[in-house]
Amino acid sequence: MRRQFLASSAISLLLVSSSAFCKNVYVVGEVGKPRNIEEYVEQTQKTKLPAPFTSSDVQEALNATYPLETNIPLRAFPTYKIDISLPYNIAVVGVDRVSKTWLQQNYKKLVTNSVVVLVIEAKNITEYSSFERTLNHSGLRVAKVSGAMFEHILKGYPALIVNGEVSQ
Repeated sequence: MRRQFLASSAISLLLVSSSAFCKNVYVVGEVGKPRNIEEYVEQTQKTKLPAPFTSSDVQEALNATYPLETNIPLRAFPTYKIDISLPYNIAVVGVDRVSKTWLQQNYKKLVTNSVVVLVIEAKNITEYSSFERTLNHSGLRVAKVSGAMFEHILKGYPALIVNGEVSQ
């Protein structure tokens, strides 16, 4: 086995070194079939690089994402159970003053239960980014999501969902 490998390596080396001085240069692929170098040059010339994105493209993408809006009311509600199994505990909030106060008051409970904070309401990226940075610095994980996914589950927000129990 070892001798075969050394012999095939020597033959490949011989083919490459002898063809280096020839007019026609061939590239040997992994499959062992020689191909003319022009095929590779033509392929790279046919391949067009994607145009770089512009600032207007970025602004358009951001405008499609923001504002984050929800139909879930910002209000208090009694604790209740849900039958939906979630992969982790979550808190559903907005970037409004009520949600910020609620997060401060429930910070220990959020950390203890390893809660992921889901933001469903924000006017623009600046508002969301500032909010996200603050929560990340305090040790909480944050994501922005559409409030539509919680409209049939939540009676209001801010809300904490831990082990199937929705509370404030």
